[in-house]
Amino acid sequence: MKKHIIISSLALVLIGASGFMSDLDKSEVEECTESKSEILNLTSPDFHYNYRVIIDLKDKRMENTGTKDKIKIFAHWGSPDKPYLGKMVEKPRNWPMLNYVTEGTLEDAKMYKIELGTDHVHQQNDYVAEIHYLYMKTNGEDGLWVDRMILQRQKVTPDKWTHGARDFVNAVFKATDNIDELLGEAGNPWKTVAKWGADGGKGYCFSKDPTDADRSWKDMVSGCYQYRVFDVKNQKTWGLKNEDGDK
Repeated sequence: MKKHIIISSLALVLIGASGFMSDLDKSEVEECTESKSEILNLTSPDFHYNYRVIIDLKDKRMENTGTKDKIKIFAHWGSPDKPYLGKMVEKPRNWPMLNYVTEGTLEDAKMYKIELGTDHVHQQNDYVAEIHYLYMKTNGEDGLWVDRMILQRQKVTPDKWTHGARDFVNAVFKATDNIDELLGEAGNPWKTVAKWGADGGKGYCFSKDPTDADRSWKDMVSGCYQYRVFDVKNQKTWGLKNEDGDK
């Protein structure tokens, strides 16, 4: 029986690679080019946001929630009004064009955090860049179960800016048990902007083998997917079956 992967909470930012233009149709390329041109040569604001992702795999009812397979995370930055890449990101084959955050394995019954810098691509623009979507994928059939995923951010002034996701390509999933430090509101500069899942509720299964959702985790998940999208604004999430974005 394949082991399942469940991710409880996560916050991430990523910077992507190129080389996928051959997979894009003309309208997608034009949309991307036009939107990017709108954010050049603008005046920088006096603060930006740093983000972090929290991934929660801890649940007393569950066993083998972690995975030996590589989990990869991407983030979709843009202006507060709209994501500048539009519909291109509906297809996982285009995700490498987004900001790449990190990849790694996640151990059973742990809580992880990934602290991210300011998106340096947008530091010279006249708006404060925000994360609109998070994207997560697995590369294998050793299932991962996530109970909750949480996205947080804090304001940073220019003297405290980091250089953004490109400097976090080697970021790692850092295990932590200090839930109060992560989620406590009093005196915490990190503010939660989105949550997916609930402590003790159903979780999310990540695996290339969809039948993992029909085994020991069948009462704890609704389907098992290789790819998953996390919508920040609406706090919704959905799994995708393949690189073409079929649900």
